[in-house]
Amino acid sequence: MNSTISKKIKTLRLDKGINQEQMADLLHISQSAYSRIEIGECDGWRYIDDICTVFEIKPEELFIPEGLVQNNNSGDNASAVQNNTHNDTHTLLLINFPTKL
Repeated sequence: MNSTISKKIKTLRLDKGINQEQMADLLHISQSAYSRIEIGECDGWRYIDDICTVFEIKPEELFIPEGLVQNNNSGDNASAVQNNTHNDTHTLLLINFPTKL
């Protein structure tokens, strides 16, 4: 897993006030397996949907730089650009994932 995504997952967990053991329990994995997801040593992509459910975000929000998205789950990608309070000049990549395969 990308180290930027791993760091964002850790930040979201800390913001929610959940420790690694609690998060691992929610994902039905060991604490050590979850720890490896957060440090990027493990392919945690199979847990992305469950991780996003815990954090009440859409998977694509993991790819948007910090400060560009508010957790409103409105589905309005334009709000990601409007919420760019830091006036970042980075290219914003919006990825639409199917909700059901």
